[in-house]
Amino acid sequence: MPTNTLSAKEEKIQTPAREGRQRIAILGHVGTQNLGDEAILAAVIQNLRVRLPDVEIDCFTARPEDTELRHGIRAFPVRRPATKAYGPNASLCSPDAAHSASGTWARLADRIRARPQLYRSLKSIQAAGAALVRAACEPAFLIQSYRNLKRNRLLIIAGSQQLNDAYGGPWGFPYTLFKWTLLAKLAGTRVGFLSVGAGPLTSSLSRWFCRCALSWADYRSYRDDISSLLAQRLGVRGENPVVPDLVYSLSMADTHSSRPSARPVVGINPVPFFDGRYWPTEDRRIYEDYVQKIANFAKWLVDTGHQVVLFPTQLRADPLVIDDIRQALNGYSSQDSIRIGSAFRDVEGLIQQLCEMDLVVANRYHGILLSIALNKPVLGLAYHDKSTALLTQIGVGEYAMDVKDLDLSQMQARFELLESQAKSVKQVMLDKIGKLRGALDRQYDQVLALLDRG
Repeated sequence: MPTNTLSAKEEKIQTPAREGRQRIAILGHVGTQNLGDEAILAAVIQNLRVRLPDVEIDCFTARPEDTELRHGIRAFPVRRPATKAYGPNASLCSPDAAHSASGTWARLADRIRARPQLYRSLKSIQAAGAALVRAACEPAFLIQSYRNLKRNRLLIIAGSQQLNDAYGGPWGFPYTLFKWTLLAKLAGTRVGFLSVGAGPLTSSLSRWFCRCALSWADYRSYRDDISSLLAQRLGVRGENPVVPDLVYSLSMADTHSSRPSARPVVGINPVPFFDGRYWPTEDRRIYEDYVQKIANFAKWLVDTGHQVVLFPTQLRADPLVIDDIRQALNGYSSQDSIRIGSAFRDVEGLIQQLCEMDLVVANRYHGILLSIALNKPVLGLAYHDKSTALLTQIGVGEYAMDVKDLDLSQMQARFELLESQAKSVKQVMLDKIGKLRGALDRQYDQVLALLDRG
């Protein structure tokens, strides 16, 4: 089982460091109920404690209180908490907020949104006001962050697709990495980027922020060739090695399941593809088409003798998609042939769910990766090249399909091939995974060697 997830809730948060103990900080955009990112953090904590049993760990995350509860370590905010919208701006510029409002204000908001030019003007005013508030409050946050970071000898920026500006533009991930790397250099703290993912970076300011952050690091690696090449195109000089995703270094439970195998169980992990409730850009037609295709594929699996389990890895967004898929099924199965996965809130629960499956069809990157790590044959529905690269890295790239061009008959054919070749696919993955874990062991040793410098 992975450590530092469910069991950590029973642990006490670490006390301040005792004399002589190593202090290491981890930065990750966790706390948003994305269990793939939580698995990355759990893997790093686990491996640090194996190598340095007395290590003191701080963490900088999106929701420190969630991190402390899940992982039993002290945590601080990775960025200044957003100023809550209030009054007119809160509803005028947020359709969800407006629809949740009531009475006169909701009607006024609807009328304003119906006038595009006025709506855009008010949104611009709101954005400008929010930027001024952020600029005024940022210095105090930076000073406190510097104090929190200074007591650590090493800052590990842990994996995930952090080098991107799809969410929040240049002032989201790129600026966050820039400022924390700069703070670390000012504090005399070593910096290591471990197996990070990169792209997209559409803004020149985003690229500058990321180039600076990576260039200032004492160590850096990327989880795939795509990310390494992007860093080189940014102008990051020196070595830009590829080291597998950190989740491969997470110790997991025995995958044996005592479940009777009357019908093969197929797990489906959907993603809110172009769903405006989560996706950076919204296209309702694309999203509804995607939902219908997944529903039709689930029906076909049942008709061919399988049992289907719909399960999330992002606990805020994925259940919304699962609900839409259930509605698209329109009561198709009344004999529990298509069911929702058992409720879980942490990485341990997700792993237990995956252990009960024979094959997996996954959209999310870590839905694919955790399946691979558990040696489950997986058909990856890739919405980004990173998922195709992940399957190629493990030797089964032919089982990646582009979600933008999904065709039901092609999905069926590819799944039938995967099922027929399941034994050989599992052996291919098993042969590769040992080498990937070995590369991660060497990376941890190399990064921790930074503690001995200076």
